[in-house]
Amino acid sequence: MSKKKLLIPATVIVIIILIIVSRNKKVEDDQTVLQNNLFDAPTISENRKVTADFQSCDPKNNLEIKFEFGKAKMVFKELSENNCLIDTMFETQGGSYTNECAVPISLGKVEFDGYNFDKISKYCRLNSTGHNLLEIK
Repeated sequence: MSKKKLLIPATVIVIIILIIVSRNKKVEDDQTVLQNNLFDAPTISENRKVTADFQSCDPKNNLEIKFEFGKAKMVFKELSENNCLIDTMFETQGGSYTNECAVPISLGKVEFDGYNFDKISKYCRLNSTGHNLLEIK
């Protein structure tokens, strides 16, 4: 077989691979857009300081913080009397839990160290837990 005849099939194979790779990238991009639209919050690394504004209590201020083995979220729901109603959610490899919080709007802006929401814990109650691992009795 001549070299010219071998080059044509190799070129076709390269083109097919490029098409497949670009389609996979498009699907990944579409999934990322969908995920971002479902929970429109900036992603923050665990070591950064983040500020939550409880006085405005605006759902546009939702937070998502990723850490080594999971992520934490703060979702602003609504104003109720003098409180900002939020949910805090923590997901790790072993499970998850959600808190419902009624944070006084008088706190205004509060700065947190990454996903450590202890500053508002006295305004929260455990809502749900989930475990991905089997419980040993």
